[in-house]
Amino acid sequence: MEIISPEEATALISLVETGSYKAAANKMHKVQSALCYAIKKLENKLQVKIFEKHNNQMNLTNVGKVVYHKVLAINKINQELEKFSCIYNQGVESKLDIVVTAVTPTPILIEILQKLNNQFPQTQIELKFTTHEEPIDYLLRAEADIVISSDSKSYHNVDKSQWQKIDFLAVAADEHPAAFAEITEEDLLQMVNLVVGGKQTLAKKAPASLVENANVWHVTDFLLKKEFLLQGLGWGYMPKMLIERELCEGLLVPLSCKKVLLKDLFLARKTEDVKGPASAFLWNLFVEHSDSGFVHQSF
Repeated sequence: MEIISPEEATALISLVETGSYKAAANKMHKVQSALCYAIKKLENKLQVKIFEKHNNQMNLTNVGKVVYHKVLAINKINQELEKFSCIYNQGVESKLDIVVTAVTPTPILIEILQKLNNQFPQTQIELKFTTHEEPIDYLLRAEADIVISSDSKSYHNVDKSQWQKIDFLAVAADEHPAAFAEITEEDLLQMVNLVVGGKQTLAKKAPASLVENANVWHVTDFLLKKEFLLQGLGWGYMPKMLIERELCEGLLVPLSCKKVLLKDLFLARKTEDVKGPASAFLWNLFVEHSDSGFVHQSF
């Protein structure tokens, strides 16, 4: 059996939506006879009666209702295929690699990726969170298309923008000795300091003497670190966004002897590796979600 033609599908849908041959013909910018012929041809092809006339109104028969919903589904698929064909011919990427630092705000990231998926559902995403290595290194090795990094250095042929500022609080469980008001920084050296990445990470931020003397436990990620803190297994710095509920409920307490730290996150991509529309769309989404005072740099 011959497949329903686009003209027949359009005629059927227009007639259902308008209720009359005259209104449907006007909508389609065709003469009524052409519309009548298309419907009659469809009925003969399927060997069913799709419409019946009642009070000058064209109504679907019971069988016609089934045919109509099938045609709607076919029409939707045809539109999706046409859109896919157009996008594919524009050179849309089949995959994008994104590498982000472990403190990247997850709610913002999820919102961005949802919008990307809605616009480019055929583009696969490889997302990597990293604690041991700066995401910018993946970019420089051509192993990522877009990264979120805390590396503030300038690099040749890299588009780089300040993206977000993250508050870090030194916290401990309410009953942990580190949370006592009289505790000093020297006292903290004798207590377990939970660090994502261990001493290797701590060495990038603190004096060598402090790192050498500190009692450091390595944990793999911030969610595990939060669980350790809640169980009273040590103290440590946490992104405020990840512990807001625990702070409100008094389960975790900021340490009075430690200042709040601010970490800048940067959005980066290599200028010569901008692949196509999905990559450009994703970059613009990240830019739209940057903190106010967004600064763009090219090096």
